Amino acid sequence: MTAGNSDTSRLPLQSDVIDQYDDAAAAIGRLTSVLETQLPLGAVLQQVCEQAVSAIAGADFAAVTLLEHGVGSTAACTDEVARDVDFDQYEAGQGPCLDAASQRATVRASRSDACDRWPLFAEKCAGSPINSFLSSPILSGGEVPAALNLYSYADHGFGTVDEAVLRVYVSCINIIVSSARTSAGIKSELDGLNIAMRSRAVIEQAKGVIMADKGVDADDAFVILTRRSQRENVKVSELAASIVSSVTPSRN
Repeated sequence: MTAGNSDTSRLPLQSDVIDQYDDAAAAIGRLTSVLETQLPLGAVLQQVCEQAVSAIAGADFAAVTLLEHGVGSTAACTDEVARDVDFDQYEAGQGPCLDAASQRATVRASRSDACDRWPLFAEKCAGSPINSFLSSPILSGGEVPAALNLYSYADHGFGTVDEAVLRVYVSCINIIVSSARTSAGIKSELDGLNIAMRSRAVIEQAKGVIMADKGVDADDAFVILTRRSQRENVKVSELAASIVSSVTPSRN
């Protein structure tokens, strides 16, 4: 069961519901295109926030909370207003975003709900223009608990339809965030392989220089190279690059 209020004051028309799902589908489509640009995870989370405001009719602001070792931090947000509300929760040690991340449950609340459920947070954000809260757990690209937080100026700004649409949106962005993390991991591995290949090529060139200079074979040349590396306390690849550079004619 969802943690939140049971507001039924606003019963949306069927056309309104369809429009909201259409907005969510469009936002998800825009997010999917993010993968094609191979943005880093932080930039993906920023897009998650921006598209969430488009997807959920009542949302004015959005933010992503990371909860590491019980300490909250904001990884992305659409405005400083959202960051400030997040920070009020971190300072109070309670609030909708912390509950959503730690309990892995969607949390929906109005300002009056917040006063009852999180009095310390309500006191800290007393001067905030935000009056409604909707948070849902999401994947952060790692093991750290996370939540997508939506904030609204309106009192009782989020209803059951908003919550349902958010669930659909979140289920899709979890796939997108996971894919972004995988893409970043693959890119990192490829970058590492490229560096290793370049280093190996330079080491082979340095061995050739030593073989010509010392009249030794390849194995002995590598021993000489590694011993000098240890003696001078530098990486073998860096020493190899220095040796190759010393015999390479400079270009004017």
